[in-house]
Amino acid sequence: MLCEYGEGRGKARGEGEKEKMKNYCEKVYSSIRRIKVSQFLLLFYTIALMGWTWEFILRFCLTGGATAKWGVLHGPWAPIYGVGGILTIVLAKYMAKHPFWLFTGSMAICTAVEYVTSTVLEYVYGLRWWDYSGRAFNFQGRICLEVTLFFGAVCLVLVYLILPWLLRVILKIEFSRQKLIAIALTALFVMDVALSLWYPNTAGL
Repeated sequence: MLCEYGEGRGKARGEGEKEKMKNYCEKVYSSIRRIKVSQFLLLFYTIALMGWTWEFILRFCLTGGATAKWGVLHGPWAPIYGVGGILTIVLAKYMAKHPFWLFTGSMAICTAVEYVTSTVLEYVYGLRWWDYSGRAFNFQGRICLEVTLFFGAVCLVLVYLILPWLLRVILKIEFSRQKLIAIALTALFVMDVALSLWYPNTAGL
């Protein structure tokens, strides 16, 4: 009887956790469906900044700061992270209720973005800003399984943990100001891209 009671409580607790997770996914799904264009832009620049910061810290730790200034652009943003992040959020509009498929889809999206970006950069500049040739299961040194799995995990953290917090912060700003900030950041970003077409940042190479 005692064992059956314990098993019953454990099963009920498990069902309760599943229900909580389902409800949380529903809330995330609902909040993503309401994102406006200016908010998408603010999310893009925020995720790009977070990606740039991650790369800066990682390279600073690995090189002692010698090549910490990473990226093609000169400003503190990594658009490859911004693009991957925004596409993952768009995917989450349809898959936020299904974490496994969101994980799989985000891996595919981010890996495709990384491959295309590497190919285009090498074609335009004749340079590579990253090379995975020394890692297992890489393809042309542009993508590798290790980083693909990392992208999938990070995208789950982004959608289910970081995104709800970011949206709460953004929504505290008046909508008119959201648009002004988005326009100002876009102007700076476009100027940086134009400058980098002629004078790319090669400090990290």
